[in-house]
Amino acid sequence: MTSLRNKTLVVTGASKGIGANLAKELAHDGVNLVLGARTESGLEKTRDTCRSYGVQAESLAGDASTAAVAKKLVKTAYDLGNFHGFVQAAGIFKPGPLVWDITEDHLHEVMNASVGAAHQLIRYAVPILLRKGEGLAIFFGSDGAEQAQPGIGAYYAAKAAEEHLAHQLAVEAPSITTLIWRPYVMQSMDPTDSGDTELLKNVFTA
Repeated sequence: MTSLRNKTLVVTGASKGIGANLAKELAHDGVNLVLGARTESGLEKTRDTCRSYGVQAESLAGDASTAAVAKKLVKTAYDLGNFHGFVQAAGIFKPGPLVWDITEDHLHEVMNASVGAAHQLIRYAVPILLRKGEGLAIFFGSDGAEQAQPGIGAYYAAKAAEEHLAHQLAVEAPSITTLIWRPYVMQSMDPTDSGDTELLKNVFTA
């Protein structure tokens, strides 16, 4: 993968956790960012930290599984210049009932965070990247896409579907570098920690 310095990426799930720390690592390495999350809480803080590294960074709170929000994320990134793709880090890990007790609202919320957001980002980002002849599409997967565990059926189904969308994209748009990354459970995502955040840096800026 070529250097991402001075290029612009959309990063969803950027208000906390892996998404926020990844955004900071990318900004530290000179990547311009448009940051998305469902709520404003934490998002502006991530944006301000990214700006402190001297890059351009904008934030947009809203549900990326809706067309209007995904379109605005991509347009904002395109307007910043040198748009190069997206990292779909958003997801909802919401343990709950066994599959026969999952409510419609629960299922929709979890599926939209992973599959819906991935689909909408593909819709609006990929045509631009295809015209450029290159780009990057990164999806957060899970080992759960190939496993089963009581009480996490909605999340595992969502990740399996998101990973399949990524495989489809890789086949249908080979000029775009499409990656699935399966992070493991992390107890600490403090950016001063040297372990997991260093792994993120190596994966995404190699």
